[in-house]
Amino acid sequence: MSLVLLMALWVGPGSQGAVFRDVQALTEDRRFGAAWSRLAGIEDPVMAARAEADLAFFARDFRASLAAVDRGLAHERGEGNLYLLYRGTSAALWIRDEDAAVDLAWQLDQAIRGA
Repeated sequence: MSLVLLMALWVGPGSQGAVFRDVQALTEDRRFGAAWSRLAGIEDPVMAARAEADLAFFARDFRASLAAVDRGLAHERGEGNLYLLYRGTSAALWIRDEDAAVDLAWQLDQAIRGA
């Protein structure tokens, strides 16, 4: 399943979802500049963080991806966003940030158990 289809299923309909899907499609096509320019059209901070985390991750800027994850999780309530926790764990592993990787992996484990 492509990243775009997977993200479309998680985001749903609506104008915010449409912009998010545009950013995801551009990211998947590795059109990072175009994707970056569309990020401002995503008003929901968690959705924007998800899109930015993916964009930075695919552009191999893992520190920026982790920073976007942190911003998104700061806006989350409850158990946490599974996708942000997954992306953050991956980014932390790439940059060998052991503390962040262990913390995010633990949060991801807890969120999955609570889902």
